[in-house]
Order: sequence, then structure tokens, then C-alpha cells
Amino acid sequence: RRIPFNLSVQNKKYTHQYVRQFIEIKKGKTLYSLRLSDFYTPASWYNRNNLAQVDIPDPDFSKIEALSFESCHLLATGVQDEFEVNHLVLTKEQNWIYVMLALFLGLSFTFAGIWFFYPFEIKKEVIHVPVKQVEFESKGSVEEDIILYLGGHYTNPNLTLSDLTKEFGINNREISNIIKTKTAMTFPKYLSFLRVEEAKRLLASKNYKTISEVGYAVGFNSPSNFNRVFKNMVGTSPKQFQ
Repeated sequence: RRIPFNLSVQNKKYTHQYVRQFIEIKKGKTLYSLRLSDFYTPASWYNRNNLAQVDIPDPDFSKIEALSFESCHLLATGVQDEFEVNHLVLTKEQNWIYVMLALFLGLSFTFAGIWFFYPFEIKKEVIHVPVKQVEFESKGSVEEDIILYLGGHYTNPNLTLSDLTKEFGINNREISNIIKTKTAMTFPKYLSFLRVEEAKRLLASKNYKTISEVGYAVGFNSPSNFNRVFKNMVGTSPKQFQ
């Protein structure tokens, strides 16, 4: 399970930008640490704002205006998930010269001088956040709408033909035939194609810290599955491609 954690920052230009990092949930672990240097802006943000990464300067982390947690997986209608955040601490790393000075002066709080803590309390509260369905532009025919829907939802790792059946009121066989006619691929093959194509773009952009993050971002439910499908379709592993 992974919880996306977003920060809204100013980028010293004309728009606000948000950066993201994932909290990897581990059994029995209750304290997690994220470094600002590991945060990145998702490619979808650039696409939505019609901007290229080179057009936007590095974000100004001294002006973090908002923070938010998200649910990582799309859930079925009516299904709720929750997690609790009980404490949040922002820490600022100091230059090593201050450490040497603290040692020289023999201050009793040498190590405390390395980090300045800015804790602030957050009211313990469980918030249920509804997941808004991705909007897409209808072209007037169900065939085109199905392809557009897949283009907007392929990053959902739990997407199935049944989801399309509920969305369009057509049985699985008819939807499969439509996808095969429009793309010359089966539903699973076309879904993998969309995910791998996006993964190739993300790998080339180098906006992600690890290969696994790329796989999760485009809709694969495990790194091993991502590596296997990518290699079958591209002929090389994601790491070699990068």
C-alpha cells in the first residue's frame, strides 16, 4: 500500500505547482520520513497545464502553501478507505559548519543543533475523500468513447472489462470486439500497450526516483509484472531502456 503525499509550492513564475512523494506502508511501522529532494511533479500536471518541464523552474520549497494526502488506489463506488495522520514534523537540515561550531563550543545540545524542529499539531480526524471520475470528451459514438475512457483510466491497476460494462452498459464480449476492431489488440494487450508507452515516456523524463515508481504510476500492480510486460513488449527491461 502506498499513500501519495502532495505539497503545493510556488515556482517563482506564474503558476502554482505541486510535488509528490509516496509513503510506502510497512507492517508495524508508524513513523515515516520523506526528503524534499525526493519529491517530483507528476507528468500529468505538465500535461494538464500544457507545459514542458523545461518551462518551469525548480519549485521554491521555502514557500510550501498546502499539503495533502491521497488515497492511492481507485475504489469501487460506495467503498471507503481510511488512514490516520497523528503527527507531522517539518525539519530543516543545517550546514555542516554549524555542526563543527557546535562541537567546538561544546554545547550540550550538539545534535539538536543539527536539526531545527518545527512541529505543529494536526487535529486527529478521519476524512473520507471521494475519488472523482476522470472526465473525457465524448466523440458521439460508443466505440470512440470506450477508447477515450481507456486513455483516461489505464493507470487504474484494478481496471477490468466489467468496469467498462458498468460504464457503457455493454456486455464484455461486445466491448472486447470493439477494442479489437479499433486497436487490433485484445483488451489486456491494449491496456498493457497504453501503460508501457506512458512508462517509456516517464523513464525518458527521469522524473522518478525508482523504476518501481514508474510501474506503479502507470497502473502495474507489482514491479515484477511491470518488468515482465515491459520486456515482452519493448524487448528490453525498464532499467536497460532508461
